[in-house]
Amino acid sequence: MSLTAWLSVYYTFIPSQTEIKTDKDGLLVPPEYCGHMRYALKNHNYHLQIRSRIDNPAEAKRDDIWWIEPNGSNVELMINDLTKSLKTVGLPWFQDMTNLENAFFQIKKDRNCYVKFRLATYLSKELGEEQEFIKFKKLFEEEAKRINQPVE
Repeated sequence: MSLTAWLSVYYTFIPSQTEIKTDKDGLLVPPEYCGHMRYALKNHNYHLQIRSRIDNPAEAKRDDIWWIEPNGSNVELMINDLTKSLKTVGLPWFQDMTNLENAFFQIKKDRNCYVKFRLATYLSKELGEEQEFIKFKKLFEEEAKRINQPVE
């Protein structure tokens, strides 16, 4: 068995490209993969992982999976490590990405692509960054046209 943990932030001011469900109180419940900012938690103490039984060398090197022994003997250790990762890295990441200025700064550092330009367009608009909005809107429209994707 194995565990992975992903975090995501979903910005309600960005139009959804898919239908988002709501809970009984009407609150949005987007699946993690629909988040605009996403992050895979990493092992807090990588050396705790027992990887000797993993046949695939690429899988054995991954630092975003908590491997559980077949008999469950290390499940508590892996849960504790995942918890430490969430507390020390995940929560600070979440706080950074819920701060729109920080999120915009991170997006601008990403590689140029349709997703980056789309997010940067909406973030700059929400932040009132008119020059950045104009720049990213143009890049978004050009990239959307190039790859035959919609522009909202």
